[in-house]
Amino acid sequence: MENQPGCGAAAVVGRSSQRDSERFRPDLRERSSAPASDTDAVLAELGRQRAWGQISQHEYDLRRAVAVAPPTLVSRVAEQDLRRLSPDQLDSVRLALASIGAAHSADCDVRPLEERPPWRWIRSGPWRIVYRRSHGDEPAGCWVVARVLDERDLDTAARTM
Repeated sequence: MENQPGCGAAAVVGRSSQRDSERFRPDLRERSSAPASDTDAVLAELGRQRAWGQISQHEYDLRRAVAVAPPTLVSRVAEQDLRRLSPDQLDSVRLALASIGAAHSADCDVRPLEERPPWRWIRSGPWRIVYRRSHGDEPAGCWVVARVLDERDLDTAARTM
């Protein structure tokens, strides 16, 4: 039976030489001893919580966005605005800040601030976050947050920017 055509070839398919297995074998010791970053640990925990149904997909997406979000520069006025928020409102605003980058590619409620070209605003419940992309001598790839306002105050603030 071993001499029949095709049988020997089928036995060889999928085999690799000893040399290939040594050459392509991952070094597990290096991977296991390497310390995981804080971001990796956070993402692993989020994945576990999502897999067990402890958080919704929406919450998972937002928390993941917070973990991998680019840095955000907050103006002094925006810091004062944030101090006025309750802890729940602050969490909501933090999630919105983290999702700014993703909001530009998705169909989220990101709008330009009228007559103020670099500035945009995003909705977070009753709050409006006024921001722009960094430029000039500011760190590259950051978001600059100017204000965190109640929706009623957005027009007033737009005139002073």
